[in-house]
Amino acid sequence: MPFGLCNAAQTFQRFMYDIVGDLDYCFVYLDNVLIASTDESEHLKHLEEVFRRFQKYGLVVNTEKCVFGQLSVKFLGYLISEKGIESLPHRFKAINEFQQPKTIKVLRRFLALLNFYRRFLKNAAHEQSLLSDYLKGAKKNYTRLINWTEEEKLAFESCKNSLAMSTLLVYPSPDARLSLTCDASDRALGSVLSQEENGEWKPLSFFSRKLTPAEQRYSVYDRELLAVYASVHHFSYTLEGRNFTIYTDHKPLIYAFTQKHEKCSPRLIRYPDWIGQFSTDMRHISGSLNVVADSLSRISEIEMPSPIDYKEFAKVQLSDEEFQLLNSCTNSLKFQLLKVPGMDTELFCDISTGRCRPFVPKEFRRRIFETLHNLSHPGVKATVKLVGDHFLWPGYKKQVAEWTRCCVPCQRGKIQRHTDIKAEIVAFEFYANWIAIFGVPERFTSDKGRQFESRLFREFARLLGVKVVHTIPYHPQANGSVERLHRQLKSAIRAHATERWTVVLPSILLGIRVSVKEPLNCSVAEMVYGTPITLPGEFFSVNKTLSTNDFLASLQQRMSSLRPIPMSQHCRKKVFVHKELNNCSHVFLRQDRLTKSLVPPYSGPHLVVSRTSKRFTIQVGSRQQTVSIDRLKPAFQLADIQPFRVSFSI
Repeated sequence: MPFGLCNAAQTFQRFMYDIVGDLDYCFVYLDNVLIASTDESEHLKHLEEVFRRFQKYGLVVNTEKCVFGQLSVKFLGYLISEKGIESLPHRFKAINEFQQPKTIKVLRRFLALLNFYRRFLKNAAHEQSLLSDYLKGAKKNYTRLINWTEEEKLAFESCKNSLAMSTLLVYPSPDARLSLTCDASDRALGSVLSQEENGEWKPLSFFSRKLTPAEQRYSVYDRELLAVYASVHHFSYTLEGRNFTIYTDHKPLIYAFTQKHEKCSPRLIRYPDWIGQFSTDMRHISGSLNVVADSLSRISEIEMPSPIDYKEFAKVQLSDEEFQLLNSCTNSLKFQLLKVPGMDTELFCDISTGRCRPFVPKEFRRRIFETLHNLSHPGVKATVKLVGDHFLWPGYKKQVAEWTRCCVPCQRGKIQRHTDIKAEIVAFEFYANWIAIFGVPERFTSDKGRQFESRLFREFARLLGVKVVHTIPYHPQANGSVERLHRQLKSAIRAHATERWTVVLPSILLGIRVSVKEPLNCSVAEMVYGTPITLPGEFFSVNKTLSTNDFLASLQQRMSSLRPIPMSQHCRKKVFVHKELNNCSHVFLRQDRLTKSLVPPYSGPHLVVSRTSKRFTIQVGSRQQTVSIDRLKPAFQLADIQPFRVSFSI
């Protein structure tokens, strides 16, 4: 066979198969021949038969490249033994020593090396999803530098460690029972094909792949059905003509073969019809038992790394000149050395206000601000109050106020409210989440939403003794408290600039609940629980033990002091123009076109090219655009400060 012919490999493979293809103990791939035997005597007979055929067809064997009578052998990049198929140990070293890729080209090489053993990895698609996003739209030898985030660094290390945790795959048996366990998450789908040996299920192979953007928008039912469809399609060469059971942790899916077609979409008809050609035995398995396939969609632990190195914090605190000056001079502050709970580190804290407020050195101030402000991106006053209640440093009010004003996500995501807004009030399990916790309210105010106008809800309110009050149509000021909460919640979600807003929603709600309300001079959490709650990054808490009589007296005094706050008077509708617009170098541009609910309403910051009394010319991308001043607001920037980002790894 001459070299260089495009079909040389295929021709040689057919030639080798014609020679030994009828021998069920001989496996051949080009010039690689594997002979499997049960014992030594049988192995000698098999070798003799293979050599006889090689001699007949004139094939020559290089003995220096051959091994005989081995219990395990390296074949086509795998370690094959009597136990099953494994990945080669030396590949672990090559992958574990792989440095963090700096370019797209090197990252592609790493993923190719890892995916050679993809069939051994339980959740390859899910673990590699963040890394594979870099390859979207990139050419083969693209050398663009990668800007790694903390979450992506953790994903890279997890991919490296996954091969060391790879599973031994057993050999398929034609008489063994088979099962296919499937599951889908919001980003990937996966499955494991297993066979029963001695009453125990052992894996034959794993399958996983990332969902496309369109598939990620499927409902939970559709994604779970897609996982079964894709898994059966992938293992069709093994499942065809075999009896097997499909397991899923989504119980409604077991009725996929019995649902009426007139109520289904074409996809929900097509997928079960194709799956039914292989098996209609689909059973439910609880999520706690679906430990293999469910690893793609169930998060066993959420790790929230601390943004503060306590030991370094204590070391820098002692050498801080401002702290030494405050601690040595006479003032109202009272510093005391307190131990950080759960650690051997001690910090100097001010206890003059009744709360433990650690003194923050210069190196950690921006970090502390980002940790608290990024909870829900509150306004200037609320952020200053939030930081001042838990930490201390000279001039923190002015510095925190400036940082808050210059927060780009806040400026881009928060709309300056000078006109009426309208928002829907949605009732969510009114009895379970309100009455069961806070009791029956005296009055229920709604904006005539249909869910509150039904006969069922009216009868429900009558039985509970709740007076239902309606606001004036299209006049949201009449229910301003709820409207204000919705506005603050949406602004905070926009400021986080993330598609997975459900991940940061608990932190946003925490920030809203601990933000101080200006008229009341206390937070919502204090009004509900009677005491401030502990925040992430708050090291110390003061435990005050009060007698029953003292507590009741304090509570009665506090409750008797509560009075309705008069509503503030808002100005008539008019065009609002920032006074800083005349001097700023950059501005944010309000997007008036129709957008999704959580898309930031402002773009920018944009460079100001020229300005008049009513119009500005700004640089938008590669072109200049003239816009009215009522669509602009000034951009406050701190060019010399890089914001500290707190990452949440899941």
